[in-house]
Amino acid sequence: MKDFNKYVRPTEVSPVTVNVTFFLVGIKEFDEVNGMFSVTGFFQVTWQDSRLRWNSSDYGDLQTLELPERKTWIPNISLLNPYVRVERIAKGVSPVRYSSSGIAVWLPGDVLSSRCEVDVTKYPFDTQTCRLLFGCWGYPSSSIVVQAPNPKVGTFYFIEHDTWEIVHQRVETVSDLFLTYVSVDITMKRHPGFAVINVVLPLIFFGLMNIFVFILPTESGERLSYCVTVLLAIAVFLTIVEQNLPPTSDPISILSYYVLANLGMSCFICFVVIIGLDAMRGETEPWDRSDHTVLRHVTCSVPGTLQIFIAGWTSYTWGKCADAIPCTGHEDCGAVHCPTGYAPYCATILFNQCKCSPCKSHISLMRGGGSGAHGVSVP
Repeated sequence: MKDFNKYVRPTEVSPVTVNVTFFLVGIKEFDEVNGMFSVTGFFQVTWQDSRLRWNSSDYGDLQTLELPERKTWIPNISLLNPYVRVERIAKGVSPVRYSSSGIAVWLPGDVLSSRCEVDVTKYPFDTQTCRLLFGCWGYPSSSIVVQAPNPKVGTFYFIEHDTWEIVHQRVETVSDLFLTYVSVDITMKRHPGFAVINVVLPLIFFGLMNIFVFILPTESGERLSYCVTVLLAIAVFLTIVEQNLPPTSDPISILSYYVLANLGMSCFICFVVIIGLDAMRGETEPWDRSDHTVLRHVTCSVPGTLQIFIAGWTSYTWGKCADAIPCTGHEDCGAVHCPTGYAPYCATILFNQCKCSPCKSHISLMRGGGSGAHGVSVP
């Protein structure tokens, strides 16, 4: 050890072959929003250093020797795709064990955080694949070759995660002109139970509750408040879903589209309920000329027949007649003949508006539950 220089790599064989085996202990965190994949694991790193080779019989049959990291040369293995910054995995904790033949075995461990591309299209039934890249930073392939002797991740010490289940893992060696590194691919499948119970099922129930608004009796006066409450609940769940998904436009979760569709449908139902309630209010409340500009007309058709129609409507009514024809039967009536008949409705609101005695008598008859010459009755 007197002439040993820990800053110089072994040069007897060039390049130095460094074998790296990764053992996964557990998944610490997977942040879908920020794209951070964090795991706990350790490595078994081996290489050959002829400078620390000895004859065991000359040293009392000494077969192995442990040296601290700071006293010997170690490969500067680093995580090449970190979430924050590139750092060596060596922390000065694990010693390096040498055998009499010069083979070094090093077992460093650490919490490793890498950046991971997240695909939430099928959330919460999604599967994610994250990659960890390990290599000797700064050493070209001509100096150090990092390789994986085992095509699988070691899972002897793995502790299951409560949200993610590992369904596939692969280890391969990647080499190019500038660098060799080990690629560790881990494929995980989400346990969807929590998201289904707390997000998906409530959204389905809210979608069904939108339909039930039409079952409520109009007399209860709760239709509008009911549909607005459902609308606000869906809006809150839209916020919850957005907080659990990455803020990206590609891809967008199918669940986000479903929540947006529910929100749009709820807004449409609120609009329909408002229009319907307002139209019913127009049927039950008297019309005020100062507030509503309405053209009310009574038509006189063939002799002996009276049809009552509406030529103009305000925004509080159902429609508008565009085919009104002036009536010539009674000059004092000033009515029009409209092909689209609203006799039952007109008989209720136009009794005091008609100045024509024959028309008014027929209106009075219809209001009392009778019928016109063609049997048009008023409920």
